Amino acid sequence: MMYAENHVVPAIENTVFSSAELDEMTGADLNNKIISLPELNCMKCKSFLYPPIVIIPNLGNVCGFCHSIRDTDADFEDTRNLSLEGILRHLVVPCRFTNRGCKNQLDYFDTREHHQICKYRKYNCPMKAFEDCDWEGNLGDLLDHFLEQHPDSAKKAIFNCFKIDVNTSSTRDVIILLYTAADRFILQVKCDEDNLQFVLYYIGCKHKVSALSYSIEHKDLGVIDTNSECSSIVLHETELKTDFAEHHALVIPMKTAKEFAIDSMLSFRVEVQRKEENVQQLQKKVLPYFECPVCSNYMKPPIYQCLAGHSICNSCKPRLKHCPTCRGNFGDVRNYAFEALSNDMHFPCSHHDEGCSTVLPVKDITRHEMECYLQPYRCPFTECGWQGIYSAIVGHLQDHHKDRVTFSNYKAKLSKFNVNSQNCLIAHGQIFRISRQYDTACHHIHWSIQLIGPKEYAKRYKFEIGLFDSESSHRKYVRSDICQSLTNDDSIFAECTDIPYSIIVQYSNEGKLPYYCRIFKIDSTE
Repeated sequence: MMYAENHVVPAIENTVFSSAELDEMTGADLNNKIISLPELNCMKCKSFLYPPIVIIPNLGNVCGFCHSIRDTDADFEDTRNLSLEGILRHLVVPCRFTNRGCKNQLDYFDTREHHQICKYRKYNCPMKAFEDCDWEGNLGDLLDHFLEQHPDSAKKAIFNCFKIDVNTSSTRDVIILLYTAADRFILQVKCDEDNLQFVLYYIGCKHKVSALSYSIEHKDLGVIDTNSECSSIVLHETELKTDFAEHHALVIPMKTAKEFAIDSMLSFRVEVQRKEENVQQLQKKVLPYFECPVCSNYMKPPIYQCLAGHSICNSCKPRLKHCPTCRGNFGDVRNYAFEALSNDMHFPCSHHDEGCSTVLPVKDITRHEMECYLQPYRCPFTECGWQGIYSAIVGHLQDHHKDRVTFSNYKAKLSKFNVNSQNCLIAHGQIFRISRQYDTACHHIHWSIQLIGPKEYAKRYKFEIGLFDSESSHRKYVRSDICQSLTNDDSIFAECTDIPYSIIVQYSNEGKLPYYCRIFKIDSTE
């Protein structure tokens, strides 16, 4: 590219402000007056001439944006307009993306760097460098694009952690969009004959990157690490290139990866961390001392110890006669020093291996663990032995109990009144178990409607059980109450709604009972 040393745009030379105008103007007024001149607009996009300004023969001055995407013309050589840039360098100009919401006012030559990282700029699809995807748009639309066009490559955070699966037999770079309610990341995964490598990029304001780091963990391999001082550093999305950033990668030897792969697949837990305060760093160093030597869960009050002083958690002590560390005897001696120290600690959820990143004081973490969505849940139907995390329940029900599941807040049925049954309603984004039991002693029907999930959610919903006359739509018997939280099999009907036999016979027809169940979400204003 050639550079023009003495070229000044005639429009600037011929622009004249009267003495009266200049006397009344402040410096800011003059600045704004100059940058609003139509002569300082790009001849292609008609926007302001952001640097670098290039003179294209037979056209005129073109901004850096238009020149960067211009098809090269072999017959002409473009010329950099350094003279005009020399004048404009004294100005403060708005961001190119002002109409999108950016309020920044910038020194002229600072605009080049700002435009690369401005959160209001147009974003290219991260797949563009690796696949044929030409999408571009706002950051707010990027997630919608991925969910529509690349759904298998978009992973939502579960309690700020991401669970990803990697095919170790693939030789292509894999791009995955990781997203939370507030943040977007790109995880680039590279497989080759020697290594499995990971690099994480942040999408958004560049200044936030310095406060971020990340870790990748496998349940058998542990936390993935390298000897590189640059590992676990989060890069900015502008650094994403077709050339893999190996010096920033977290690395697993491919030989090791394949030993633990199941059908060539490995599952990982990705966690993004922000810079921690000193107190949090100290707690991480102390926390391993609270691991129970038997179950490896963190010990919380009451904490017991053997006669030699080795500690054990409250859950494991009743099952052991001797200390697992020294084989000494256990008494009922509490380790009050550990208990006192635990009151100042923050403990991670015991379901962190499943992806929960919740960390709370000891007085709160136990309650959270009882309500955590990532705790193991049993199948709602008591005769089924399946167990899994909350997000897998619906899939299990569809695969194995499809005829007993209704995706609606309303279920109507005709069945023998003296037959026990269980069904599920999936309504309002929740799963409800409807259990019915006929009591032969008192000839009552017990109804129990329970929400599967955190206990505190149950009180947000109420149910309506109704008996109706199959021959008259105007005649029905209705009972309503607050939904209960999930209980074990023995106490399903500990708190239930009863319908006496005297009512049942009024609505039964040849031993069959027409009934319905409806679920309502309780208005917070009620």
